Amino acid sequence: MSWTRLYGWWTVVCSALLFLLMGVDKHQARTGGRRVSETTLHGVELLGGWAGGLLGSAAWAHKRRKPSYFLVLWAISALHVALWLRLLLL
Repeated sequence: MSWTRLYGWWTVVCSALLFLLMGVDKHQARTGGRRVSETTLHGVELLGGWAGGLLGSAAWAHKRRKPSYFLVLWAISALHVALWLRLLLL
């Protein structure tokens, strides 16, 4: 299996996990439950879940009032897009 394909599947799995974590966090915020930490969310983004973070923030209206969260999410996303471009243009 090529590195590009492996990284693609890894991105899909991490993105699905982050999307679900954001949904759980949003539910916990509404019901007063224990929240998922931003460190955990950013960690999963950094591991490869950046696309799920972008989708989750839109679908769940997650962290909309927190610009600092979005700054880190977009920085991590830019890093992964650059990695994707590097892999695809080799």
